[in-house]
Amino acid sequence: MAYRTDNCTSCNKYRTVVGRGLCRRCYSRARYAGELDRYPLQVLPFHETLAAAQAAQTDEGCWQWPHVGLTGYPTTVMLDGVVTQAHVVSWVKVNGPVPKGLTLDHLCHTNSATCPGGLICEHRRCVRPDHLEPVTQLEQTRRTRSYTSPTCPRGHERNEANVAWYLTSNGYWSRRCRLCDKERYVANRIAAGLPILPPGGKTHCPHGHEYTPENTYRSPNGGGRQCRECMRLRNQALPRSGLKPGECGAAAAQRAKTHCPQGHPYSGDNLYVVPENGARRCRTCIREQRSLRTGPPPCT
Repeated sequence: MAYRTDNCTSCNKYRTVVGRGLCRRCYSRARYAGELDRYPLQVLPFHETLAAAQAAQTDEGCWQWPHVGLTGYPTTVMLDGVVTQAHVVSWVKVNGPVPKGLTLDHLCHTNSATCPGGLICEHRRCVRPDHLEPVTQLEQTRRTRSYTSPTCPRGHERNEANVAWYLTSNGYWSRRCRLCDKERYVANRIAAGLPILPPGGKTHCPHGHEYTPENTYRSPNGGGRQCRECMRLRNQALPRSGLKPGECGAAAAQRAKTHCPQGHPYSGDNLYVVPENGARRCRTCIREQRSLRTGPPPCT
């Protein structure tokens, strides 16, 4: 990292400046307090700083910007009155505006086999235009080390049998290591003091029915398995219990009540049924609640 050292504009101590003229401690405090606007952005002159970056060219041909921000990318400069990152300005001055919906990817990082990536990546400081390429965010993610790595973070090989794909809540496909899932399952069972089940899981449902192919139901949306015998028994018990299909026991208990909480009977003219959901209401309680809102009747 090429953070510069200077006097912090907040505590006035000679420290490493990470942004807006603030040291890391003061920057974090101002950020969480919502007071960053009190400290203006320190915009560097582009052409003078670019000359210094060209003079510090690396063996790979990168023009490394002298100062970086908290994310490791070049600090900001002014472009047409707008504060922009230095590598974006370098691209715009040579190739024109970045196409809408695209982001700049560092090809020097993508083509390097030894760069560890992350915040310590030196390629993030590169502002050389021919080392940049506008790509979509998805394509940039596919070029990351974690995506192209042949192993998961725990060292398990990523092959067809060990990778499970699933659809995330925001509509993207993501992958999961099956061996990591198994290790996590074993660790959680041991921590909870529960026995470790053999591969395949349980062979019988909680009521003792075996999970045979004929007795196993799996929902079309990829949910867990259910015992068909238990499903048949529940459906047969619905008429005896008074439950309707899809109705829980609490709803049936509420429907079985004959009086409201105040003791008025649910019968005759005192019963009001809500048309939207079929819920029952006591007309006497409704009248009493309305009288409390409107106040006592006027004296005659």
